[in-house]
Amino acid sequence: MFRRPILVSLCCAILAGLLLAPQCHAARRWGYVDRFTPDRWHLADPDYALCKSGTRQSPIDVSPTATADLPPLVLDYPKPGNVVINEGIDVRVRFPEGDVMVVDGNRYRLRQVHFHVPAENRLAGKSFPMEAHFLHLDEQGKLVVLAVLLEEGTPNDRFAALLDAVPAKPGQRRTLAKGFDPAAILPGSTDYATFMGSLTTPPCTEGVRWYVLTTPVQIGKRELAKHGRIVSHPTNRPLQPHNGREILGGK
Repeated sequence: MFRRPILVSLCCAILAGLLLAPQCHAARRWGYVDRFTPDRWHLADPDYALCKSGTRQSPIDVSPTATADLPPLVLDYPKPGNVVINEGIDVRVRFPEGDVMVVDGNRYRLRQVHFHVPAENRLAGKSFPMEAHFLHLDEQGKLVVLAVLLEEGTPNDRFAALLDAVPAKPGQRRTLAKGFDPAAILPGSTDYATFMGSLTTPPCTEGVRWYVLTTPVQIGKRELAKHGRIVSHPTNRPLQPHNGREILGGK
């Protein structure tokens, strides 16, 4: 009677652990260049089949299909990120317990932030040079993503300091003495659009709730150049079809 819920929760916990843990660069069977590019991820491993066959995949062009009185996002991130990791395919910041996003009474624990260049999601057809993904877990271990679009503009000293701290070699990590305040890459407005999607990397698991902030954050040309010296190739999955999904925007 209770086996199925327990099994689902266990699978969610295992998947979340795999995604949130540092990955071995040499052992990774997918990437953005060379043999297993995004259009071939499904060939790299049978477990990646959804990357080809899924019907609610991410990223997408975020153009709301309907508007609603959406509940506010409350971003309560008092504890700074304390570890930065060079994953080879991205820069990742790990966060300790205590940072949460609250939506409609539901609490989601912030676990890590990583970056894609160029941005994966688009906003009403507009593309951006970078995107930050804030990965959260709910009480059942399911993933919820807050996406922030970054555009070129005013230099962002706090983001530049984070990039300066990234280890030179893939697979290396560094403890951040002063920590990284996520407010450095959060806009003043938390207006958002929301939809059901997937992970944008293998295994492309679906059932992921996305919250995409509709106000971009500015970073400088130097920050884009710094990131380019760490990860020298694009790290974005191409846009995926909507397939009739509801994309809710605020009124």
